[in-house]
Amino acid sequence: MKTKLIALAVSFSVIAGVRAATSYATLVAGVSQLFDNGGPGPVLPTDASWHYIVAGSPTASYPSRFIMARTYGAGRIVMLGHEGFFGDDSANRYDNTRFLANTLNWLDNGGSKTLFISQGHQEWLAYNNRSTWLRQVAVSNGFSVVSSGAPMNVNLLNSSSVLILGNAWSPFSQTEIDEVGTYVANGGGLVIAGLGWSWLSAATNHTMQNYPMQPMANQFAATWGPSDISDYSKGIGGTPIFTTFYPNVLPFQPYLYPFIASKAFTIEFYADAGFTYQFQST
Repeated sequence: MKTKLIALAVSFSVIAGVRAATSYATLVAGVSQLFDNGGPGPVLPTDASWHYIVAGSPTASYPSRFIMARTYGAGRIVMLGHEGFFGDDSANRYDNTRFLANTLNWLDNGGSKTLFISQGHQEWLAYNNRSTWLRQVAVSNGFSVVSSGAPMNVNLLNSSSVLILGNAWSPFSQTEIDEVGTYVANGGGLVIAGLGWSWLSAATNHTMQNYPMQPMANQFAATWGPSDISDYSKGIGGTPIFTTFYPNVLPFQPYLYPFIASKAFTIEFYADAGFTYQFQST
């Protein structure tokens, strides 16, 4: 049986010393339990700039790191392992509303209180009005809410303080990707939400390389894992209740992580600082 290397190899960088403190604890203030009602997946950094914010209990599948955050230039980013966590299916579960409010306010670094929800790229968060709860929480926290189809309205983007990209299944143009990178670097806040396993399982020719969210995530040094997060001991029907929060989420450890993607057997090696991601398939 032949094995070939799929074109992706990203080396981690090792950061020595202590990184400048950012108020990541603000994201989880008043939060003790979170729940995503629908197949959450892990988020994975490809450099050491990210901080893990939310993970499952010790009984959850590995890796259970569901949310992470970082600064990027003058801006801030929160990355989710499922757009549905900010959708109507997860509304008002446990401390979800508090965490959503914390996230919007933390990302609104400039204080202008304008939320831009991207539409027009087959974003699952925008499908069938699934963002009603998100909009309600934003408005109750003083935000105005705007949206735009594809391509993103750059003037609307640059006048907004927080942008949400909710799991697009149609590609962003390179111009849009560059505009979002510039927007965050200049002080904008970004929620980037995706679900790796869902994309991979939808068709045999789907890979993380052709996942429409991945080019957007590449510039911020991140990706999504290919499996879901489960917890059949302390979860609800196998879906985890997230109970581990910053700064208590342990660093990601090197390990061999085999998984089945569509109908092709694939092995992925995920690793921490100093190692390399290798994507192989038979």
